Amino acid sequence: MTSGEQREARDGILQRVRALGGRKDPYAGADKVNAARAVAGLWVLSAVITAAFLPLDPPTVAIGSAGWAVGAAVVLAALVGARWLLRRDPPLDFDGLLLISYLGLVQVGLLQWLAGGVGADYEELYFLWIASAMGVHPPARALTFLLVAGLAAFAPLGYDGWSDDGVEIATDYVLWAAVGFALVGLMTYVRAQRVRLQAGEEEARQLALADPLTNLGNRRAFDQALGGEIARVRRAESTMSVALVDL
Repeated sequence: MTSGEQREARDGILQRVRALGGRKDPYAGADKVNAARAVAGLWVLSAVITAAFLPLDPPTVAIGSAGWAVGAAVVLAALVGARWLLRRDPPLDFDGLLLISYLGLVQVGLLQWLAGGVGADYEELYFLWIASAMGVHPPARALTFLLVAGLAAFAPLGYDGWSDDGVEIATDYVLWAAVGFALVGLMTYVRAQRVRLQAGEEEARQLALADPLTNLGNRRAFDQALGGEIARVRRAESTMSVALVDL
């Protein structure tokens, strides 16, 4: 390959990187399968911690003994939901994963209300769902989720009244936000790297299938196309023809 062709190939790679980096898809470079596994894992962890908290901080303040049934239902629903998420094929899309994280906030808020509101141990579970959202979703959605999580965490001060626990909630929220911002920065960097690698792999694949002089498909491209066509006609139980022209 001449120096001019090398420059053209390099420029093509850079153009693809810029195009991929500027695409409107906010999830460019994200791995949907691993994201679903991470959310399912946090769902299971939330269920396990909730089950451990139930005897330590009984959910009986708001509605009496019926709170035990609600708490048990929350734990069971979390385990069933995590199993469904892991077994789903194709994996749940990112909008669905974000919805699950919001449902997690509702779950924690419900448990906190059942256990008496301000000072209930279930407040600590907000951190899991903040991690699930800020480690999976792009900055705009992650920051929106962080704000909503803050409103949910401070909500007990609204129906129970202000107390010294408000300072503790604020301290916890600052720590959650700090970890969340670190996750957003890390995942943004990882996804940018994945986009660059994908662009380079695609460019290398195109160069491997094209003749550098004519830019026409080479023998590799022919073998690849032929294999695809053979597989297609076998599925369709049809026939195919191949024409060879010598120029």
